Amino acid sequence: MEYNDELWGRHRRAVHAICESMRQATRDQVGLSLAQKVPCSAPSQLLGLNQVVEIDRDRFIASVEPNVTMEALVQLTKIEGLIPTVIAPSRATTVADAFATATFGSSSFQFGTFDCAVLSLEAVLPDGQYVMAKLGDGDDADRLFEILGAPDSPALITLLEIALTPAWGYVEMTY
Repeated sequence: MEYNDELWGRHRRAVHAICESMRQATRDQVGLSLAQKVPCSAPSQLLGLNQVVEIDRDRFIASVEPNVTMEALVQLTKIEGLIPTVIAPSRATTVADAFATATFGSSSFQFGTFDCAVLSLEAVLPDGQYVMAKLGDGDDADRLFEILGAPDSPALITLLEIALTPAWGYVEMTY
């Protein structure tokens, strides 16, 4: 799956709309503490973030929006001759859910749990600020990465980069 301007453009527009929605919610709730500024429900644009935006065969990375299911991720990467290094046990599990929940049912002796397969992520903070964290980019980025992945984090994850591995002929795909 090659770089696609249309998919990336749609993704950027959705993230921009989420940032604006979060900023507006913050402005509407002046005087409240940061924890209280988090909207009760995520902006509606977040529901539309359900695409595999890019599969980079050279770097073995899939750029994936948070609402992509494991079934969709496996099917699309399999077409490219690749699979995620760790796959959640349920087809309906989204990549965001798998990242935020370290379940050992989806672990690998070589690659760890699914959160270990996430190389970087982008998110929108409660004040509407856009951030991107790459695993291993230093202490600050690693701490930010942990905070963004916490189950009760007020940040909204908008994109994850997932590590892939070749699906050679001897791998049987029965997902």
